[in-house]
Amino acid sequence: MLRQGQLGAKWGGMVWEGLRVNDLQVTASGETLVAICSEQEIVVMDVERDSVSGVVTVTEAYRDTFAPGPILSLALAVDGYSALLFCADEGLHYWDVRDRHLKGTYQGHSAGRYVIKPAFGGHAQSLVASGSQDCSVYLWHRDTGYLLAAMTGHVGTVNAVAWNPANPQVLASVSDDSTVRIWGVAAAAAAAGSDGSAGGGGGGGGGSGGELVAKAASG
Repeated sequence: MLRQGQLGAKWGGMVWEGLRVNDLQVTASGETLVAICSEQEIVVMDVERDSVSGVVTVTEAYRDTFAPGPILSLALAVDGYSALLFCADEGLHYWDVRDRHLKGTYQGHSAGRYVIKPAFGGHAQSLVASGSQDCSVYLWHRDTGYLLAAMTGHVGTVNAVAWNPANPQVLASVSDDSTVRIWGVAAAAAAAGSDGSAGGGGGGGGGSGGELVAKAASG
């Protein structure tokens, strides 16, 4: 439930109670908050700011039970309604926040007991990247689910990935091997084609597809 918070008039705060939240994100527009909860629930809230008083009001738009299972991490695309949901069953799913339906599932990676943070990226955010327990970085076409690449180089579980916002062909990954690796994914992106139906692999296995361009190790 939501109730008015005690954060002072300056902030116009709200307090949300009743659910354990595993992850949340606010859309780039600042108008929507998406949260994923331990009870397999997706909760979407509308965020409004009064232009005169500056007070922010948050109201619950809807909540859905996500049938595939408990969700551990969330990633939103810049469009504000495309979401990646990483689940406890190791599934990585593409969910439409606006239309409230499952659009696809990506396969090939593994997670075991780890929480993995995937991400949308590439030109027009047409790609999906994820780390994996098998030390690889996986790359799929967003709309078709076609596996474009499984990039190797890490020697520990890859926990998270992030795209360079200034260069959609560059991807960073971080691993339990204490390194951050920077990948050039131009070849994989080109192999996707306009519809994601061509490339160096099949639905169950892609080519290398990416080039390691830098590595940083922790001291």
